[in-house]
Amino acid sequence: RRGDDSPADPETERHVADCLDCLRRGRVSPDALLRRAPAPVLPAALRHRVMHTATDPELAGYRADIAARGGALTPSGLP
Repeated sequence: RRGDDSPADPETERHVADCLDCLRRGRVSPDALLRRAPAPVLPAALRHRVMHTATDPELAGYRADIAARGGALTPSGLP
């Protein structure tokens, strides 16, 4: 560990200390750290807000404004 600035949790620190591959490389790759990261926890009210915004008839104009800002899409569905 490089001091208090290390972003790794204690379990990852123990793994790096005991893993021959990690020791041989001398460091842990960013993608390996991301694979061990916990899934983000979304706010409980987010689903309700998204569904409300997507379905409330009074917000039809707002949805149209959002869609207009997006512009045309490619055949793959990308902007």
